[in-house]
Amino acid sequence: DHIENLQLLCGHCNSVKGDRGQEYLLAKLAE
Repeated sequence: DHIENLQLLCGHCNSVKGDRGQEYLLAKLAE
């Protein structure tokens, strides 16, 4: 389940944040 969530977040943040996807994903996980 966690990996599926990561993939969904990554896809969403890639479309929203562009090349900042990885950093944004890590920031969201840290919340």
